[in-house]
Amino acid sequence: MQIKLKGIGTRLKEARDRLGLSQHNFAQVGGVNRMTQGRYEAEVNFPGVDYLYLLSQGGIDATYILTGTAEADMTCIDSAEVLAKVMTWVDDLSVKHNYPLSPAKRVQISLHLYREMVRSGREKAPSLADLLRIADE
Repeated sequence: MQIKLKGIGTRLKEARDRLGLSQHNFAQVGGVNRMTQGRYEAEVNFPGVDYLYLLSQGGIDATYILTGTAEADMTCIDSAEVLAKVMTWVDDLSVKHNYPLSPAKRVQISLHLYREMVRSGREKAPSLADLLRIADE
């Protein structure tokens, strides 16, 4: 028996749009290809546990994706500009120090730094030590 997860495609697209990611990049976080991502968003197919687990490891609220109810401690992305700035910092550090990041780890670190930035009012770029600390969590 297959359970139809009505609305999951819309929530996946919302999460992807909120992060400013293409279907291809979001699919990489979940370990699938762009075509599969498109089929999930169109609700032609429904994701499995592995995909949802990888999304959660990338900092995406899998509970919200599945149920439509956000986890209580999930920080909403209020500013795409701030998130873009943080992702640029992460990319720059990664390249400068030859520290390759998987797409999932890139998103996870960026979301963590975004939350820290919003909470503390931080305005400066993170250090390599910050990046490594978060990557090891």
